Amino acid sequence: MVRNQEEDGSWGKANYRGLKRVYDTYAAASLAQLWAVTGDELYARAAAANCEFAIRHQQANGWFSLCDNDRRFAGAPSTHTICYTADGLLEIGTILEEEEFRAAAKRTVARLRDLVDPSGFLAGAFDETWSPRGGYSCVTGSAQLAVILVRLHQETADPSDLDVASRLLDFLVYVQQLNSVGKDRSGALPGSYPIWGRYVPLKYPSWAAKFFIDFGLAYRAARARVLAGD
Repeated sequence: MVRNQEEDGSWGKANYRGLKRVYDTYAAASLAQLWAVTGDELYARAAAANCEFAIRHQQANGWFSLCDNDRRFAGAPSTHTICYTADGLLEIGTILEEEEFRAAAKRTVARLRDLVDPSGFLAGAFDETWSPRGGYSCVTGSAQLAVILVRLHQETADPSDLDVASRLLDFLVYVQQLNSVGKDRSGALPGSYPIWGRYVPLKYPSWAAKFFIDFGLAYRAARARVLAGD
């Protein structure tokens, strides 16, 4: 990864479809983790450079350009890739103790949190004004946002983070129950809700279930801490 990183901190030529994308911060977090283990500043510098690349493509309202893996949707990235970007910035900022990276992540997460409606529905893609594009939800992105909110709640104990996460949980459980009819689909989650939405339409991506499990485990631990008064 370090060898293939470009001068601006991105990965383009060695990346999916040869595209520069800000959501590589999620992968760059592994470099920060490696620095924490080895102490080799090469890895820390590479992780930080990628975060700086991402922040250069973030608007004041928290929205990112170069955030989708398909040129057709560059103007309205999915919540899946938006949350990848925020998650990576948050983790790298925490490991490297770079508050600028964490603040950038929080700007995005705060905006997404406010866009979750009372039912737990979160639109699946947003343009640069945070206006939804399409009437579907990206199920994976909703689970990813919930994971981040639970992590932030652990740091700040802000009840609103856990409240929104609870709404997202209710929504995800409903979607799982609705779309898991049949032995071959039991427990799975679709790419989109409704299932014909833009994100992985009419399919059950394994990573949707992965992030749902991550969220469920984190949420259960968070609720236990609240009940214990921690």
